[in-house]
Amino acid sequence: MVQKISKKYKNYFDQAFMLEVSEYCWNFYQALCNINQLLKKDGILYLSTHFFYPIHNPEGQDMIRITPDGAEKLLRETGFEILEHKYRYLQSEFDNYWDVMVYEKMRPRKNYDHSIIGSLIKAKKI
Repeated sequence: MVQKISKKYKNYFDQAFMLEVSEYCWNFYQALCNINQLLKKDGILYLSTHFFYPIHNPEGQDMIRITPDGAEKLLRETGFEILEHKYRYLQSEFDNYWDVMVYEKMRPRKNYDHSIIGSLIKAKKI
């Protein structure tokens, strides 16, 4: 269900932080639309996401993973301009999941760094 934003808080905030919660948003598009409404013009959103992470607790609430390309598209579609996009990388050679993709006969995108596991993004409301 979409929550109606109180007029009192529309265009009210200078900054918003959405850190490590995207996987719990079953409607991430609507969440970004709501944040956009809350921010003043040129307000800043700080967003962190991961798309390579195990399913975790609380049970039944871990919903979605967002790729770096998906995060950028969603932000643009909801009225944001990307100011910075820093990738999150695997921290260990033992965390390489390329072997899993090859074993499972997946078709990973060529010319892409598959050690990227998420994003840290700074975006501005336009």
